[in-house]
Amino acid sequence: VCDVLDMSKVQHGKLSLTIKEFDLREAVEAVADRCRHVLLATAQSKDVDFRVEMNSPLRVLRGDNQRIQQVLTNLATNAIKYTTRGHVTLAVDVRRLDDADDS
Repeated sequence: VCDVLDMSKVQHGKLSLTIKEFDLREAVEAVADRCRHVLLATAQSKDVDFRVEMNSPLRVLRGDNQRIQQVLTNLATNAIKYTTRGHVTLAVDVRRLDDADDS
């Protein structure tokens, strides 16, 4: 329900972001915890392993922590829901804006 309301806000240009510094590792761990709960709830019918890869030297980011966690949670839980066996990996790799032009 919240995602539908957020999408409506985006479409109408009314979504506000709260930009501040946050700890990336803590944010990813919060997402991973939520994903592990989803996996436990569906584990009886699935043979799926959940993994997290952090490939970022950056620890503190500036952005909307809540929205970033929301997007990562949605992506990862959807992957878990639609994976019947094997593994789902939440891979996080952050680059500085001035380094983005190199790749």
